Amino acid sequence: MPMWKSSELFEPRWLEGQVLGLNEIFSSDKPEQILDWARENFAPSLYYECRFSSKDAVMIHLCEIINFKPKLFTFAENKQGQVNELSQRGFKIDLISRKRRAGQDDDREFAKLRQDVLSEASGWLCGSRTQSAKSPEILSIDGVHGGILKIDPTAHWSAQGIRDYCQEHRLPHWPEAGSYGEQSPGSRSSSSLLRRSS
Repeated sequence: MPMWKSSELFEPRWLEGQVLGLNEIFSSDKPEQILDWARENFAPSLYYECRFSSKDAVMIHLCEIINFKPKLFTFAENKQGQVNELSQRGFKIDLISRKRRAGQDDDREFAKLRQDVLSEASGWLCGSRTQSAKSPEILSIDGVHGGILKIDPTAHWSAQGIRDYCQEHRLPHWPEAGSYGEQSPGSRSSSSLLRRSS
């Protein structure tokens, strides 16, 4: 397992090549190992955006397995119950509100808020990756947010794999997260976000 420090990872002369090499190495590693590497190299400035999808439930459960509490943030203002539950489990999560203006572009507004949050991040854990990615990578360079490293330990998991993990560990299944303004049927469930497996 490589143990390069974040200061080395962000050398612009060799970052892209190093990310390619790391993706090859991590392709056979378990998500817990990748999370542990991310914690070693990027904490305490490792951030995670939680949209409360099934993949987010899996990611948070994996963090619990290795006793890791990344800096969580969310724009899901209709998820106060889940935010409170995560806080009770020892996660610090910032619920970021936005000013609702008539006719505003939601995607642009969220992008600006996300940029502000990630301005101090050295790494960004991703759970709610869209299915449109042509070739999902565990590590990628986020050019939108200052070239920080984007890390998705379950990038190669299928939707069925996410469902199976949720079932095995008694986590709730929520449909893939859409925009923050949408509320999926699963988000109205009273199921606990994180249940301990029996």
